[in-house]
Amino acid sequence: MASSRIGNASPSEFRLVLTKLTEVQKKLDTTDQSSVIAQLRQVNDSLQIVEGNQTDISDAILNKLQSIETRIETGFKALEEKIAALERKVVDGPAISEGSAFGMLTPPSSSKKRKIARHPDLSV
Repeated sequence: MASSRIGNASPSEFRLVLTKLTEVQKKLDTTDQSSVIAQLRQVNDSLQIVEGNQTDISDAILNKLQSIETRIETGFKALEEKIAALERKVVDGPAISEGSAFGMLTPPSSSKKRKIARHPDLSV
């Protein structure tokens, strides 16, 4: 019966169980033992349902968290591999000479800008 219920235990279910316990306590004084035992079995069944729902929910949450943890670990490993590959490219890459690619990477100095601006082909 616990497996057929879906969802978590609501506060109203707890109130219902507490109400049944109160009824059992009242009837203890006025009834015979057999009816009390029957009511206690009903209360026990209700508690097992609530406990089963909580177990199902905690299992579902645990499974989801494990899935998230696995994805995060996989992502971090992939990032570490990419970083290592980039580091290898930087370390193993060709040496940059002063006159080759280095000049393209640095912006021109202000004196070079002035020379370019005064170039006769650029005058209007």
